[in-house]
Amino acid sequence: MHAWGGIKKPYKNLIRWLMDCEYHVFILGRQKNVFEDDDKGQMKKVGVQMRAEGETAYEPHICCRMEARQSDKDSSKSTYFSIYEKDRTGLLAGRTFPNPSFSTIECVLPLLNAKSQAHSENPDEVAAKDSELLDKEEAAKEKKSADILKACQDLVARAKDMKALGDVIEQCKTKKRSMVKKDEALLRADINDKTDSLTKLAA
Repeated sequence: MHAWGGIKKPYKNLIRWLMDCEYHVFILGRQKNVFEDDDKGQMKKVGVQMRAEGETAYEPHICCRMEARQSDKDSSKSTYFSIYEKDRTGLLAGRTFPNPSFSTIECVLPLLNAKSQAHSENPDEVAAKDSELLDKEEAAKEKKSADILKACQDLVARAKDMKALGDVIEQCKTKKRSMVKKDEALLRADINDKTDSLTKLAA
């Protein structure tokens, strides 16, 4: 499985180059059927997609699916339709054209040029940014959890009897979803210790 990295990384670099280069590029691919299990456990066709690696079909600015439809009157004749499933210019999206030609896409060409087209980010830089953002989010979550833990520990320490401790436990329950596992375990240990202490006093 680890060998896939040697194939996928250069492939992704190729796709990124195709998206960023100064040329208009057509990426052609075969179509495949997409199946899913229905309620009865049987395979059911739910759509079609490009037979390609991962999200390749959705990387380009425009995604068009070609479809041939036979004539009802003469099965030897077909009409070819271009079905635009995605178009970042907004000019072709959702539209279908019979027997398309160059004039079909001519309207979008002025919008697809090197000056107006944003370049994609380097995947390694994106991964580094994502990692940094996750680290910051994790640090913020841990700080918030620590603050909640301290507040709950103070409440537990001030509880004078089992009823007061029960009220504290209910208050802390609503805040547990914002706590990390280790802080939850520390709070649970404090509550257990307090429970044992109050039980002994009552006895």
